Amino acid sequence: MASVRSRNDKLFFDFYYQNIRCREQTLLKDTKANRIKLEKVLENIEIQIMLDRFVYRDMFPNSNRCKAFKLFDDQIEAIKANETNKADVILQNVPNFEAFAYEWLEESKIHWKISHFKNVSMIFERYLIPEFGKFNLDEISRAHIIKYRAGILEPKRSSKKQLSNDWINHVMTPLRGILKEASLRYDFQTPFNNIKPLKVVKTKIEPFSLKEVQQFLKYVRSDFRNYYTVRFFTAIRTAEIDGLKWNTLTLIEMKLLFMKP
Repeated sequence: MASVRSRNDKLFFDFYYQNIRCREQTLLKDTKANRIKLEKVLENIEIQIMLDRFVYRDMFPNSNRCKAFKLFDDQIEAIKANETNKADVILQNVPNFEAFAYEWLEESKIHWKISHFKNVSMIFERYLIPEFGKFNLDEISRAHIIKYRAGILEPKRSSKKQLSNDWINHVMTPLRGILKEASLRYDFQTPFNNIKPLKVVKTKIEPFSLKEVQQFLKYVRSDFRNYYTVRFFTAIRTAEIDGLKWNTLTLIEMKLLFMKP
């Protein structure tokens, strides 16, 4: 069993590697702090040995045992070099943001309404592609994303209206989705980790009182009275009510009148 031991008040490692007992002396004195430090080192050595990643000469370059373990060290370093080369090939095949973004868009639109697809497409064209389009996906950094978000918060010209936090969060949402999916496909760490949405202040809503509604309906143009009656008493959305025909509005209003106490 591997352990940190003491000899002449100096600590040394005692462990097995390739079924050979190895003792490697250190210059550290036998103190509690030094034992804790070396035990952590020894724990790391054991993990590397278990994973076939331990290179003896890297840990103990001045040891007399380096020659005995040279063949094992060479084999492990060759394996590591081969794995590094494979990783480099994978990263070289990572596409740029623009190419993958449109691929992601086509794959995702099956889950969306047409209106949402159009909104995301607009965000791509106006915001994301001009900024990130030419970068390879693994080149986009967390700092790049944060700086860009801060940059679009302020309008480029004084005549432009400042974007709201809510809208900026909408811009960032597809960017997060693209980088997350790309990181899974091309095996790199997504730079969008721990970037929280901007805080959105809730709008204070002050609806009309019933008396104010009645006052409004009393003086509104007669040809719009049905429309506003339905709006006030059903809470129907604008997009929904604008799709109704006038005779439908009249019918709904009649039903509402019969429902009144």
